Amino acid sequence: MIGGIIGDGATDQTISDALHLNPENASTIANHGMQLLRQGKVNEALDRLSYALSLDPTNNLARYAMGEAMKNKFWPYKMFFKYGQFAAKLSGKSSWTFIIGAYIVYQILNWLADKNEILRPFLTPVIYIILGLFLLTWVMDPLMNLYLLSNKYGRLLLDADDKKMAKLCGVSLSVAIISLALHFYLGTPPFLMCALAFGLFLIPLGTFLKPNRNSNRKMTKALTIGIVSVGALGAVLNIELLLIVSFIGIFGYQWLINGIMIKENARVFGD
Repeated sequence: MIGGIIGDGATDQTISDALHLNPENASTIANHGMQLLRQGKVNEALDRLSYALSLDPTNNLARYAMGEAMKNKFWPYKMFFKYGQFAAKLSGKSSWTFIIGAYIVYQILNWLADKNEILRPFLTPVIYIILGLFLLTWVMDPLMNLYLLSNKYGRLLLDADDKKMAKLCGVSLSVAIISLALHFYLGTPPFLMCALAFGLFLIPLGTFLKPNRNSNRKMTKALTIGIVSVGALGAVLNIELLLIVSFIGIFGYQWLINGIMIKENARVFGD
């Protein structure tokens, strides 16, 4: 499995030279498609990547880039992809500085809104936007893999691990939607908590097989089983304490998986 967003890699000139020397090489064409995708030329990238796959259907770079190009058809994911490009250029320490800095800004704005009634109406929308962006970056990839799984062409681009995570996310999202519908129909709070819990389960269920190192993967698997088991039990039995434990676990898990993926995938400049 190819983890994360592929780095800048070869320059435009390098790719152009490679295409001139061997215009029918699937990997070179896939690199060209990925370069077009980084430039925001999604339709052109799709054309090039389709051609690369027609030459070599097993080419991992072409398969990965095609999946990214299909996801980039959706504007929110395109923004997520651009953020991924930015993050890939950072060292491990810089990535953590950016993430922690954004969280600190969120907390400061929250504190200011709490203490200052005059500023509250202006700060509250900003706080909700930041919170929404945080949550969106956490669930965007699982949702997009679920989309690929539902697409007859997209599912061919997912490996076995991605398909497994996407199927689990599909089950969790279905339970969340049904629970939310029952909440609005019956007006009972437990169904709302169940919808929230199974919606948040997308975070661990959609990422627990992403780590490449076996030790990291064993840890994320164990944590996901624990978080989902405790949260599901709390939602079904309406035990608030178990739900709180599960939600705290999800929050902690997200920081952990961020750290693991930064360490495994980010560029390191002597740190």
